[in-house]
Amino acid sequence: MRRLNRGLGAALGTALLLVSPLRADHDHDHDHAAESLGKVHFAVSCQPAQQQAFDRAVALVHSFGYERAENAFNEILAQDPKCAMAYWGIGMSTFHQIWGPGTDAEFARGRAAAQKAAQFPPPSPREGDLIRAIGAFYLEEKPRSHPERVAAYADAMTSVARRRRKRLPAA
Repeated sequence: MRRLNRGLGAALGTALLLVSPLRADHDHDHDHAAESLGKVHFAVSCQPAQQQAFDRAVALVHSFGYERAENAFNEILAQDPKCAMAYWGIGMSTFHQIWGPGTDAEFARGRAAAQKAAQFPPPSPREGDLIRAIGAFYLEEKPRSHPERVAAYADAMTSVARRRRKRLPAA
């Protein structure tokens, strides 16, 4: 029995030693000075001075830096409260498409942002399409499960892709 307890203790100790560097790497991921996101350009009709910040925020969403992305979109709204696409970005940041459902608080923030984005006249046809698509996830008349919300968003984005494809110039 003692031998088993020592073995479990050694295994637990080793596991903790292995997790510590991983935790340090996770913390390092939030270091803004070491930020490496690649290049993104996502044209929006917000104030031109906010375009670079918007590109960074979208890159954060695409890099699964959801909390940092949400903060970045909120910073854009502090400078340009009429930037409907920044509200869209908050909705995208709290969606967590690849990880499954977020928390109730994240859902509430995303829903409020989707509602706010939908209150603005569509800034452009493309932006209106994207705002309606995130609304398909957050805004409903009856309660739905997370998988039903995801399916509604996927259907809306399929429609967006079809409409956008028709508008692309021939190559």
